[in-house]
Amino acid sequence: MAIDKIESESINLADNFAFTGTVTGAGGVNTPAFHAVSSSNQSISSASTTKVVFGTETFDVGSNFASDRFTPTTAGKYFCYAAVDSTWTGSAGGRQNTTFFFKNGSGITSTYKSASWSNFYSNDIYDIVTSLYIVAVIEFNGSGDYLEVYHYSNASSPSIAGCFGGYKIIE
Repeated sequence: MAIDKIESESINLADNFAFTGTVTGAGGVNTPAFHAVSSSNQSISSASTTKVVFGTETFDVGSNFASDRFTPTTAGKYFCYAAVDSTWTGSAGGRQNTTFFFKNGSGITSTYKSASWSNFYSNDIYDIVTSLYIVAVIEFNGSGDYLEVYHYSNASSPSIAGCFGGYKIIE
């Protein structure tokens, strides 16, 4: 039976519907969206905060990602994530590693997991990899807001690698 016109009062949402045409005005898209990974290990200085570079884009729908920065051109809320592995070897160990988001050049403080850290207190550790993961829901204005990932390690001669991604939440 073909339905020429449906009025909102006549739809039973418990029923199943098979559409043969194009449905418009329903749902949304999770774009812009991107995912990038490190193309190699990045050497960083001990006891300094360093921007993480992600040299390989897995995908970049909307072309809003550069090697170290996400700048969405569509306003809205975004689910953002990053993971950074910090590696160091040898006799000079490290105690503290921190990975965090910077929005527009400043660290983010929120109730979300926008920073992750490991601290081995007074015990140096050697020949190890620490993996830190961060997630946050962040609102962007679509006209200049940007997001970057930074890492801190007090290990001797650390190197880092990881991934960084995000997508617009359908509101």
